[in-house]
Amino acid sequence: MNALNVVTLEQAKLFLRLDPDYTYDDTLIESLIKSCVQEVELKTQQILYQRVITTKNAVNRLYIYEYPLL
Repeated sequence: MNALNVVTLEQAKLFLRLDPDYTYDDTLIESLIKSCVQEVELKTQQILYQRVITTKNAVNRLYIYEYPLL
């Protein structure tokens, strides 16, 4: 999962009243979605989508799962 699962590109285009075939600004819209999701998480202290954080040490890998608060 990623930030684009919270608000999809198609949903954002629909909200912005953009033609779905218009792809020139897709990367800009995706980056705006990601930054908005990060800002909402920062302000509300809520996790909006699941993340997997992998850390490595000399012996094993440790997987830490962060889940949204329901």
